[in-house]
Amino acid sequence: IDLPDELKAIQVAYTTAYETLKPHRTLHWSPNYGQVNLEIEIGGKTLEFSVTPFHAAIIYKFQ
Repeated sequence: IDLPDELKAIQVAYTTAYETLKPHRTLHWSPNYGQVNLEIEIGGKTLEFSVTPFHAAIIYKFQ
């Protein structure tokens, strides 16, 4: 999965902060795994979804 630039920046910031707190450890991200909880507003209604990171990246492109 190629994450949107905004999400990549957040991921890099989180990794940097983690490695500062735990200098002998690092994070290896697996974006193909996991779950993303989304709240999407459509037509004045807020809908909640639980989707894969792949689907979240696609939905993110339409915001």
